[in-house]
Amino acid sequence: MMKIHHIAAASFCLLLFFATSVSAQVAISPSTLNFFSVYKGTPDSISVTVTNNKPAGQLSVTGIHFHHTETYWTNQGPFSLNPGQSISFMVYCDPRHNVKYLDHMVLETSTEAEVLSAFVYAQGKFSKTYYDATQDKWDEALESTLKTLISTGTTDLGYNGARDAMYMQIDNEKINGQGASQNTLECVYTGVQAVGYTSRTDCQNNYNFNTEHTVPQFLFSSNTPMLSDLYHLFPSDANANSERANKPFGMVATPSWTVGGSKSNSSTFEPRDVHKGKAARAVLYFAVRYQDYSGFIAGQQNQLRTWCAAFLPDAAEQRRNDDIFALQHNRNPFIDYPEFFERITLLVGTGNRPNVPLAYLGDDTLTYSVPFPGSQAGYFEIGNQGIDTMHLSNISFSNTEFSLVGSPLLSIPPDSIRRVHVLLSPIATGTTYNETVTFNTDDASQPSMTVHLVGQSLTVGLNAALDNLPTVYPQPSQGRVNLKWDSPILGAMKLELRDLQGRILKFAVAETGSTNFGMNLEGLAPGCYLLHVRGDEGESVHKVILE
Repeated sequence: MMKIHHIAAASFCLLLFFATSVSAQVAISPSTLNFFSVYKGTPDSISVTVTNNKPAGQLSVTGIHFHHTETYWTNQGPFSLNPGQSISFMVYCDPRHNVKYLDHMVLETSTEAEVLSAFVYAQGKFSKTYYDATQDKWDEALESTLKTLISTGTTDLGYNGARDAMYMQIDNEKINGQGASQNTLECVYTGVQAVGYTSRTDCQNNYNFNTEHTVPQFLFSSNTPMLSDLYHLFPSDANANSERANKPFGMVATPSWTVGGSKSNSSTFEPRDVHKGKAARAVLYFAVRYQDYSGFIAGQQNQLRTWCAAFLPDAAEQRRNDDIFALQHNRNPFIDYPEFFERITLLVGTGNRPNVPLAYLGDDTLTYSVPFPGSQAGYFEIGNQGIDTMHLSNISFSNTEFSLVGSPLLSIPPDSIRRVHVLLSPIATGTTYNETVTFNTDDASQPSMTVHLVGQSLTVGLNAALDNLPTVYPQPSQGRVNLKWDSPILGAMKLELRDLQGRILKFAVAETGSTNFGMNLEGLAPGCYLLHVRGDEGESVHKVILE
């Protein structure tokens, strides 16, 4: 049974898939699922066909897995296929970010020793072209790009102009689509409303409203454009504004003041739930566009990120973003795509995520069935979806009969896959192997990883349980191999011609009573093969040399 280990979920990852080979006996078509460009929120799909080409034996698939389960999925459940049967199903893609998504569709199987997988690729896109420059960017590079986007070509309305727009248009529920029959303004902290005011001055003087700077203006000495940036200005009841004062945001367990769901004590202010996400996105927008004056934002950023994820933008906040864009000519990216936060390790301060912070194993075992004398090679695949080059080191085998084939490339660039081939050269027959190969990566979460190496060495041409051994000739062969028994076989014998990776290439049955049988080898490449002969009398394995 293939073992699937999910270490964690993230927007990027290190993928490890281990296999003896990609089975020629089971076909996955297409072998590469290339979705090309897919826009977030507009899912695409590809039809996949799995065919059991084995001459004998059922294929049983117990599950289909992807690493990026938030991006790729299928509705296909477990299935079984007899020889010659196929099944088709749809694989879907809906990217969360405008980044590349490399993955494998892995078929978990209880009948195959080999990993069955297809490579999957999509380029995630955002429909808002305003953010095209953020494509495939992370951390400091992404934050720098966002800063340029939201700071270029903007219009400063001035403090009076900004407040007039906020009172009479942006947050006026008669104008902004919220359906009020007369001018209506609501305090973001308490829910108290001013209804029927005629101007900003009227609302301030006769309804006790004023303008809340979510990032307190004393921090930037009331300078513009920070003073008049509508993305962090909100209408507030004067009393609530005074209570908030210059306090940072946070959770308040024992409040000394609470009105309308908001809470406060001597050091911290907690907005009501309906405003938590809006306040957080306002502060973090400010941090990206401007700076963290006096370190005011740094201590809050973890809490603010939590609120951003927990309280997503509603239609009113999205409309507010559009309305401010029409006046100020920039956008709050965290309203359009809150998931930008997931790609920036630190919004305040300098930080890039570790090289390859997450990993999971698709299958952690190579299975060998090796002729003696002889050898057999298998391989494991390592895919790097980190943002930097990944390195393997200190590859070590628990048994010296296993070794690396050649000099594999142990530096793996982003968005690429390497195969590391492992050769088993047994020194004796009848040996059962349960060994390991271990290696180090610069994956911070799994710096050391292990692949299990299991199997056995087989005696070619002899099996003590089978007295009536066939003679296999000619050797070498040129397109046909013959078997001759000294006496008629007592039961039907199954003949399987395999390559040195154990894949069945030809299959036939010699009927009861046979003394001679021939197998056509046309279409096979010259080389060494193994002929497995098995029946009720026992089993033997014979080397076949094809010229």
